[in-house]
Amino acid sequence: MFDDQVWQAEEPDIARHEAATLQKLASTDLPAPRLIAVDETGAIAGMPMVLMTHLEGQVDLQPKNLHRWLADMAGMLARIHAIPPGDFAWKYYRYNQPEQLRIPDWSGQPAVWQQALAIAGQVPPEGTTCLLHRDYHPTNILWNKDQLSAIVDWPNACEGPPGVDVGHCRLNLALLMGIAEAEQFLAAYQAAAPSFRHEPYWDVVAALEFLPGPPAVYPPWREFGVTGLMDELITSRYDAYVSQLVGKISM
Repeated sequence: MFDDQVWQAEEPDIARHEAATLQKLASTDLPAPRLIAVDETGAIAGMPMVLMTHLEGQVDLQPKNLHRWLADMAGMLARIHAIPPGDFAWKYYRYNQPEQLRIPDWSGQPAVWQQALAIAGQVPPEGTTCLLHRDYHPTNILWNKDQLSAIVDWPNACEGPPGVDVGHCRLNLALLMGIAEAEQFLAAYQAAAPSFRHEPYWDVVAALEFLPGPPAVYPPWREFGVTGLMDELITSRYDAYVSQLVGKISM
């Protein structure tokens, strides 16, 4: 159900959006929920709602085999991106426009963020588009007996550059675990999607999506058993990751 009134106001078609995505996925072998029914306006349920099938699995943020965990997530994302978008009605757009952002006052590296904002303000690189999940990260991925069993939470799916999904997942990994894991995920995705051309530009754009901040521990990480994370650590990782991205582009 979609009970967030702010979200409903910003995206009044949110239930129809997710329902249309699930209908599109029904013709694939992707491990995603199947649509049962939708109440687009909430006329029946009292709020917009999508009824879908239940899938086995649970979120796993502390995998026994990190290398395989990252590789399986990357491989599944490549499978999503291989689905032809066709005439899918929803298209990618930025949540944050760089010209409306300011250098974050919580950062210890303001010069790096100034460069990041300048990079994001450039003309996007040309490339192919595909079906995007648009919120692909570890807490939207389910596992059953150490096997990836389902991808959930599809109300943001759209057509856009594959680097958008890759960059979003990499940012989540960099903050949750570290830059090394974000780099491993990228390498695994490149192996699963050989035609993919990595453009750090999209990583920078993804990094700006979490602004203005300040950075904080994402509550579900704690709910799913990751302890020891502090807001200060997330801030440090955020600065370090953006610094690395800017360094790649400046080389």
